[in-house]
Amino acid sequence: NGALYAAPDPAAAAAFDAPRDVIARCIDVGVTETAGVETWIAWDDEGPRSAVTVTPAGNTAGITLMATPPGRQRKGMGRALLTRVIEDYRRRGVERFYLGATEAGRPLYASLGFETIADLSAIYTPDYAKVRRAQAELTALQTTFDRDRAAIIGRIQNDYKDALRREQLLQAAYSAQTQQVSGEGEKSIQYNILKREVDSNRQLYDSMLAQLKQSSIASAMRASNVRIVDAAKVPPKPYKPDLQQSLGIGALAGIFLGAAFIITRSRADRTIQQPGECTIYLDLPELGIIPTGNKSKGAIAGGSESTLGKAKAERVELITLNRKPSPVAEGFRSALISILFSGDESLDAKSRTLVLTSPSPGEGKSTITSNLAIAIAEVGRKVLLIDADMRRPRQHEVFSVDNEFGLSSILVEKTPLNGDVTLGGMIQQTAVPNLWILPSGPGTTSATNLLYSNHMASLIHYLKEEFDAILIDTPPMLQIPDARVVARLADSVIMVVRAHQTTRDAVSAACQRFSEDGTKVLGTILNDWNPKSSPNGYYGYDKSYGRYGRYYSHKD
Repeated sequence: NGALYAAPDPAAAAAFDAPRDVIARCIDVGVTETAGVETWIAWDDEGPRSAVTVTPAGNTAGITLMATPPGRQRKGMGRALLTRVIEDYRRRGVERFYLGATEAGRPLYASLGFETIADLSAIYTPDYAKVRRAQAELTALQTTFDRDRAAIIGRIQNDYKDALRREQLLQAAYSAQTQQVSGEGEKSIQYNILKREVDSNRQLYDSMLAQLKQSSIASAMRASNVRIVDAAKVPPKPYKPDLQQSLGIGALAGIFLGAAFIITRSRADRTIQQPGECTIYLDLPELGIIPTGNKSKGAIAGGSESTLGKAKAERVELITLNRKPSPVAEGFRSALISILFSGDESLDAKSRTLVLTSPSPGEGKSTITSNLAIAIAEVGRKVLLIDADMRRPRQHEVFSVDNEFGLSSILVEKTPLNGDVTLGGMIQQTAVPNLWILPSGPGTTSATNLLYSNHMASLIHYLKEEFDAILIDTPPMLQIPDARVVARLADSVIMVVRAHQTTRDAVSAACQRFSEDGTKVLGTILNDWNPKSSPNGYYGYDKSYGRYGRYYSHKD
């Protein structure tokens, strides 16, 4: 027991993490060699007990005692094997050995008495040639050991990956075969079911065919007991269909279906479509109707370019100025007349402040405001147009004025109301005679707070003394409360409604909010109404629409 003997064994080498593709050769003891690294294995009658790896490099060699698996340690085996390895390599001409760990985890040179770098450093300085040579040899051995160890581990990993891929391929093939066998079993079961059903149907068919033949034979043998009593006569008119009855039923069904279709369509489309619907659904006067302008057909015919220039000549916001003899411009003037004669107050009695708003965006309130301001200026009244929409201002673009300063600047800076009509140039005169504009000014996130301030009320009161009429353009009131805030400072509100877009529910909700606020709603203006969509063109309006433009465009 405990003796060393030569018996190269690849299986024993694998137990000590030796490469699996080792080349076994026998010298004096059991040893395996791979890539220049020798693995010496010592075992007794019960199996492997200890092993070392040797990395030779010229006249030096690095020796590492490999860890012994738990339960396989045996005292003295590692030292005996190590002594045998060193003696063998000394016979080969190796002079220096650099040793790793022992079985107990202590340096080998401490127990075997070999010369180490630590011993040399205790005697010589680090710059001594012998110490530096030993350090260089140790570095070379360590590099070679790390490289060889990495190569061995890499090969083991490649072998494992190859085995894993083969296992996966075999598993996939096994699964495919299993599914195929299962499918064949299901098909066999389905085949047997169909076969039994075919056999059952065939038996049933044969039975019914036999009964049919028996019945045919029996009926052929039976004597007939039918005889003609009286010959049939052809009737003078068909019994069916009854033409009068069918016409009556068809007429009643058509009337019923037509009424149901009309009711369903009216309930499905809840938008304001025709003039007069605002009066019916909202109980508010309809101040005006603005027809749809069709430039290509001459609906906006006549007139000439205004002082705002050719670039602005086709803007619908200035149509009352640029296309004076047109149905659209006359629609704005008709709305102005309704405003002038509405209620007990009039623009002749005192200055009136009107707020124009709409339930939702895109319904034309800014267009209505600018054209109404132009129409009032045409009758010789001094008009101020205030753009109170600080979120999406437009009036400064319509009248080509500067928007660097405006209403927001006055309210933020609390500009003194000291008798200057223009308030330091913030109120600007437009190219339209008698028409002044106060733009919105720089945008702000606290527009509602500014409009609710006391300075806004003082500003409206001050401007009433300077102008005959004040029109305030505000944002849509269902989403933004600015119109409700400004309306409490004005005399009344005009609600702009767009045909085939504004719903009855939206405009009703808007009027209800103004009613709850105690704000007077003067009436509504129906915008973008197409006479062709009305029955008979709204009392023949569509038929005279083209003649109106041709009449005013004709030159004597």
